[in-house]
Amino acid sequence: MVGFGKRIKRKAPKGWESLMLDYSLLKSRLEMASEVESLDGSQHGRTDSKVALALRNSFQHLLDSELEKVLAHYSLYSARLCSRVEGLKAETSVASQFFRQGLGPSELAELTKDVKTLAELWVEQAGKLRMLLQYLTLNLEGLRKILKKYKKSNAVGVSPRPGLVTLRLDHPSLPGGFVEQGSFLPLDMVEQINAMKDHDELVEASQTVRAALLELDAMKRQLSEAAGRSGGKGRIVGQSIYGAFSQEARNHGSVQRSLSMLRSQLSSLEDLDAVERRARAAAAVITPMAHFETRAAIFTPAPPDHAAYATVPGLLINLASAFLYMTNYSLVLPTNEEFLEHIGSRGSMAGVCVGMADITAVFVSLLYGWWSNRSFKQPLIASSLLCLTGNVVYCFAWDAHAGIALPMLLAGRLLTGMGSCRAVNRRYIADFVSSKRRTAASAAFVAASAGGAAMGPLLAVPLQNIQDFKIAGFSINSITGGGYLMAGAWLVFTTFLQAVFVDPPRDDDEDVSDDDTEDQAALESSPDVEDSLSRPLLGPATEDAQKPFNMRPAYCCILSLFVLKFVQQGMISSLPEFTHQFYGWRSAFIGGFLSILSLSMLPVNFGVALGATVISDRQLLLSSEVVSLLGCLLMLSYGGSFPALWAYVTGTVLVYAATIVMESCSMSMLSKKIPKSLSRGTCNAGLLATQAGSGGRFFGNMSISFFGSLIGKHLNTPEAIVKFDHLMFGSLVAVTLIGFAFTLSIFRSLK
Repeated sequence: MVGFGKRIKRKAPKGWESLMLDYSLLKSRLEMASEVESLDGSQHGRTDSKVALALRNSFQHLLDSELEKVLAHYSLYSARLCSRVEGLKAETSVASQFFRQGLGPSELAELTKDVKTLAELWVEQAGKLRMLLQYLTLNLEGLRKILKKYKKSNAVGVSPRPGLVTLRLDHPSLPGGFVEQGSFLPLDMVEQINAMKDHDELVEASQTVRAALLELDAMKRQLSEAAGRSGGKGRIVGQSIYGAFSQEARNHGSVQRSLSMLRSQLSSLEDLDAVERRARAAAAVITPMAHFETRAAIFTPAPPDHAAYATVPGLLINLASAFLYMTNYSLVLPTNEEFLEHIGSRGSMAGVCVGMADITAVFVSLLYGWWSNRSFKQPLIASSLLCLTGNVVYCFAWDAHAGIALPMLLAGRLLTGMGSCRAVNRRYIADFVSSKRRTAASAAFVAASAGGAAMGPLLAVPLQNIQDFKIAGFSINSITGGGYLMAGAWLVFTTFLQAVFVDPPRDDDEDVSDDDTEDQAALESSPDVEDSLSRPLLGPATEDAQKPFNMRPAYCCILSLFVLKFVQQGMISSLPEFTHQFYGWRSAFIGGFLSILSLSMLPVNFGVALGATVISDRQLLLSSEVVSLLGCLLMLSYGGSFPALWAYVTGTVLVYAATIVMESCSMSMLSKKIPKSLSRGTCNAGLLATQAGSGGRFFGNMSISFFGSLIGKHLNTPEAIVKFDHLMFGSLVAVTLIGFAFTLSIFRSLK
C-alpha cells in the first residue's frame, strides 16, 4: 500500500508515534539500495559492489534497530500492563470475598465505592490493552510489508547466518511462497520476537479483563439489591450492570459517569476478539528462526571473525579425538559376551561392562568443561592417556586370575569413560570456529562420531582372523587384539597432539596496542564480547527479565534425549546376547550388522533434514516415539517362542532410526526453548544434553545386568532368554511410553 508509511503514523496510539516502525525511512533506504544494485547490473553504469553491499547491510541494520525498538517498547509496556492486571485481579478477588461476608449499611456503602473504583481501573486497563494490541498489529503489518517489498525489489537479501536470527515471511504472492531474510540480531532475540508474535500474555490479560468485568457486573447487581433491601429507599430497576446500585447511588454523578464509561468500554470489549484476530493474522506470516548447529549439541552463536582462532590441525585433532573415542566405546559390543564367558562371568554383565564408560563420562564432562576454560591441549592429552591406559587394563584382564579379572575388565572400561573428551571437542568448534566454517565443522563432528560408532563393531570382522599368541605372557587374540589396536592408536594420537596442537589464545593473553587500549577497555566492560553485527542496539527491558521462563519444553527435550539413549543403548548392548541365543550369530557377524546399522542412518539424517522443512519438530518427535514403541514391540517374545528373525531385525532398524530422528528433533527444539542463561558458560545446554545422553546410555546398559541378575542364572536356556527378552524390551516399552506421555501432555508448549 502506497500510503502505509503515513497510515502507520496516523493510526498509532496517541503518544506512541515515535515508537512505531519507521516504515517510510525503511522504504527510502530500500529504494536507495535497490537503485544502486540496478545500476551495478546495467550496461550504462557500473558502481562498486562494495557500495551495494554496504547499502544492503545498512538497510538490514536499520530494520534490525527498528525491530529492536518495537520489541523493547512492547516488552516494557506488556510487562507493566500484565503486572497491573494481576494486581487488579487480586484486589477484585479481595472485594469479592469481602462482599460474601455479612455487611451493614456503612460497609455496604464503602464496598459500593470500592467496586466503582475498581470498575474505573479495569476500564483503564482495557483501554491500554486495546492500544497495545493495535500497536502490535500495525508494527507486524509494517514488518511484513517491508520484507515483502525487499523480496520483490532488485536488492539482494542478506543471507541467513549461523548464530544470528533469520526472519521468514510466508506469503502467496512471493516466488516460492516464502522468503528467508537474514539479520544481524543475536539469537536471544528469537525468544523476544516469538513472545511478541504469540502475545499469549495479552490474550490471558484480555480473558482476565472479561472475567473481572463479569464479576463486577454480578457484584453490582447484588449490591443494588442489598442496598434496596437495607435502605428501603431504592428499588431494583433491572438486573443489568447498567442498572443503579440504589436510588441514593443514582444521585451521585460520579457513579453515573463510571457506569457510563463502563458501558462504553464493555461495548468496545466486544470487538477485542476482532482486534486479537487481526494481531494474530499479522503475526502468523512472520517466523523468527535460530540457526544453531544443534546436531553437534552446540547452542551458542559463532564467534566474530577476529576471535575465530581455530586452525585446521586443531580441528582435525578434535575430530580425530571424537572418532577414536566412539570407536573405542563401541569396540567391545560384539565381543563382550565371549570375554565375560572366558573370565567366568555371566553374559548379562555385558551391560555393566559397557556402562562403566558412561557413568564416568557423565561426571568427567563437568571436569573437562571447567578445564577447557583454561586450556584445550591439557584435557585432550589427559583424555587420550586415560583411554590408552583403559585399553591396556581391559586387555590384561583376559589373562588375570578369576578373582580379579572382572574388576580389571570394569576398571579398564571405567578409565576409557574418563577419556570421553567430547565436551572439549564440541566447545572448540563452538568457541573458535567462525560462522562461515562452523556448519561444515559441526557436520564433520557429527560424521566423525557416527563413523567411530560404526568402525568399532566393524573391527570385529578383520580381527576374527587373528591367531592366538602371547607376548610377555599376555594374550593377543580376536578379542584383545582390538584393545591393543586402540591403545596403539591412542599412543600415536597423543604423540601427534603433543607436537602439533596449539592452544587458542585467550582474550586476556592477547597483546593490545596503545591505539586499541580504549576500544579494548570498552570490550572488557561488556559482559558478552560480540562483534558489531550481532550486538543488540537496545538491551532487553528489565521487566522482561522478571517474567518466569517456561522450562517444560526444555525438560521435555532433556527427557527425550535421556529416553532415546536409554532405548538405543539398551537395544544395542543386548543385541549380541539375543542374536547369539536366538539365531546363533557370531561376533564377526554381529559386528558387521552393527556397523551396517550405524552407516545406514546417514540417509535417515538426510531425510530428517528434508522432512524438517515441511514437518514441525514436535510432530517429528511424537511420530518417532511411536515408531520406537512399535520397534520395541516387534522384538518382544510372544507365546514363549523366539521372535522371528524378520521381526527382530525390523524392530532393531525401526528403534535405531526412530532414536536418531528423536535426537535431531530434541536438539533442534532445545536450541529454540532454552533460556538465555543456559546458552553460554561451562554448564550450558550442550553440557546438559551430553549429560542426559550419557545418563540414558548408562541406565540402558545397567538394565541389562540388572535384569540378568533378577533371572539369577546364565542366559543359556530358552526359558531364561525369553524371560530376559520380556524384561528388557518391556522396560524399553515402558520408558518410551513415559517419554511419549510427557511429550503429548505439553505438545502445545512445544510449538
